[in-house]
Amino acid sequence: LTWRLGRSYWGERYGTEAAEAVLAFGFRNRGLPEIVSVVQNGDDASENIIDKLGMRWVRETVDPTCGRPVNVYAMTKVEFEQMEAGE
Repeated sequence: LTWRLGRSYWGERYGTEAAEAVLAFGFRNRGLPEIVSVVQNGDDASENIIDKLGMRWVRETVDPTCGRPVNVYAMTKVEFEQMEAGE
């Protein structure tokens, strides 16, 4: 799960809404056991979306395509269902 929006669309909730829809589709319609997201360090707006989604931090690593440090987050289907149930 990742996103990229043009600057003129930042702060309009498009990233959050799209990410929420992807999580719901992946878990409900595709039965995925886990969804992972990778965010570049220092991307505070994306980190805020991750927080809103309720994904958990897994580890820090380096993107092999560009050498930048990134944070890896994940959410399991069980975690998604618990979040939806308000647990």
